Amino acid sequence: DTAQRRDIWINKINQNRLSFLGNTFEVSCQVGSSLFKDNPSEIKISRNGRTLVSQRFNIDKQDYLKEFLFEIPAEELGLLRFEVEVSPLEGETSFSNNKRYFYVEVLEGQQEIIILTASPHPDVSSLMMAINSSKNFKATSQNIKNFDGDTKKYDLVILNQLPSSIR
Repeated sequence: DTAQRRDIWINKINQNRLSFLGNTFEVSCQVGSSLFKDNPSEIKISRNGRTLVSQRFNIDKQDYLKEFLFEIPAEELGLLRFEVEVSPLEGETSFSNNKRYFYVEVLEGQQEIIILTASPHPDVSSLMMAINSSKNFKATSQNIKNFDGDTKKYDLVILNQLPSSIR
């Protein structure tokens, strides 16, 4: 069956799967519709029945496809379920595609990063400054000769110019 049906739907959702408490994360939602030119609608993102963000729009073509970008605050820890819903329109063929879900894991605290190096290097200082400019990461550097080998307390280990012939 190739006949078009009157419908509006959520086509695609893109988001990071991870965020840190107190930050915001972006969500991109793509909405499509067929045969609803000149009809208003609304897209909203909610959690536990509470609307977090919404945007009204007008469908300006018979074959409509538009991407909406939202910023959501990460206000609670854990694996969080969000609902994206586009308002149903009168005469729609199916309402089952008007709602979709996505999940984001919100973490607390700083991620510990160590940069191991064979000798001092200006790139290490620049890298540490860039990493430490975020409140979610804490970077330290250490000469490989002085490192005890315990990587368990770090979330990321960066090796700068290692292995090396310097002893």
